[in-house]
Amino acid sequence: DNGRTRSSEREAVGGEGRLVDSEWRLESRRLGAEAERLRGQVEILKETSRRQTEELRERDGALCRQRCELEEVRAELIQARREQQAAGERLTRERDQARAELSQSQLEQERQLLQLEERWKAERERLTREAEKARGQLETLAQ
Repeated sequence: DNGRTRSSEREAVGGEGRLVDSEWRLESRRLGAEAERLRGQVEILKETSRRQTEELRERDGALCRQRCELEEVRAELIQARREQQAAGERLTRERDQARAELSQSQLEQERQLLQLEERWKAERERLTREAEKARGQLETLAQ
């Protein structure tokens, strides 16, 4: 009896051993497949990371170029504003000078007009006197 029991126990343990061995192999294959899948994901993530890093470098370079261009445009605008301000000041001085000259010219014209009026008045008075003198002489001759 004892021999049979041991033999049956060995067969039972041997069967369980094959079952455990088989489960272990399945688990090992499943874990191997999972590890392979994870390696693939890691590679995809590495590639994505490289791509994104390159895109960030390109964007950074583009932003740097744009910043430089904006600085150049800003400097040009500042220079243009300075030139515009200087031109405005120059034009204001020229306008003020032209107004002063025009005012002086108007004063000169008014002075000349007054002189002409005075000469005209003097000439009219002279001619009136001469006319009265001539009339007086005519009257004297007519008498």
